[in-house]
Amino acid sequence: MFDDKDEQREREELAASAGGILDSYDNPVRSQKALRFYIIIDAVILISAFLFGKWINAQDIERFLAIIALVGGIGFLITFTAFRLYQTTASTTAEVDSIESGVMGGYQ
Repeated sequence: MFDDKDEQREREELAASAGGILDSYDNPVRSQKALRFYIIIDAVILISAFLFGKWINAQDIERFLAIIALVGGIGFLITFTAFRLYQTTASTTAEVDSIESGVMGGYQ
């Protein structure tokens, strides 16, 4: 009897987590808005890297491109990580909602 309840709870949690992950990828408008925002941020970072290279008067093209690549790469990593965290947060929120609705539905 005790094992059946644990097994049932485990199945419900697994179903809720799968539903939460699907919910976060199921909302393309939210993901597109976030991705557009991060692409704009990354473009601003690249433009600022270009202007920084001009400001320090980098005469060598190699040094100039290295500055743009370094600052742009760091900016891309930050924006990519932020986007993944955003999707994970959306997934976690959906998981909690799914678990709560499943628990409340079980008591009714």
